[in-house]
Amino acid sequence: MKVEFKSDNKKLQRHLRELSEKHAPAAQSFALNSTAAYIKREAVKIASKATGVPTTILKNRIAVPRGKKSTIRGLKTVIFGGLWPVKVAKLKPAPRKLKSGAVKYKTMKGEPVNPNAFMGKNTNGSDSVFVRKGAGRLPIKNITLEIGPQVERAIQGFSGGQLAKDKYSKMLFSQMDRRVRGGLIRMGVKVT
Repeated sequence: MKVEFKSDNKKLQRHLRELSEKHAPAAQSFALNSTAAYIKREAVKIASKATGVPTTILKNRIAVPRGKKSTIRGLKTVIFGGLWPVKVAKLKPAPRKLKSGAVKYKTMKGEPVNPNAFMGKNTNGSDSVFVRKGAGRLPIKNITLEIGPQVERAIQGFSGGQLAKDKYSKMLFSQMDRRVRGGLIRMGVKVT
């Protein structure tokens, strides 16, 4: 008695090729974008604690631009941290004028309030805190907080950490599983 088994490896090779060409890059791209969004959220929290600037302002400053997100063809994503200063008039608590005539406003930890500061209106009508550049009445400039170094440290410190790496690997494996299952179901294979 002779028993022979034949296997059709072409179908298996086609499945493996589809897995390596379509599903793996799509899963990697999704995992990169998801990890970038996670890093952005955590960097906003860290920078807010370090600077005292509300998260609502920092959410607009730390972003993943649409054109810089990962795609199947380009497996790279960029997190942009806006390093320009924040006007103290936009911070909470709002600046206020004291009875003595001085202006009280929020500063970074350890920085003093400028005694020559005064409140005025911007050209658009909103209140702002100014200081004179010279001895004359003009020119004047807005008082701002430099948040650039803290934002940069928050992004770099968190993106290289173990939490970000764990998030990426977790998302990658869950997406690979999801996409492979979907591909097998489309091919007519029952998956449990």
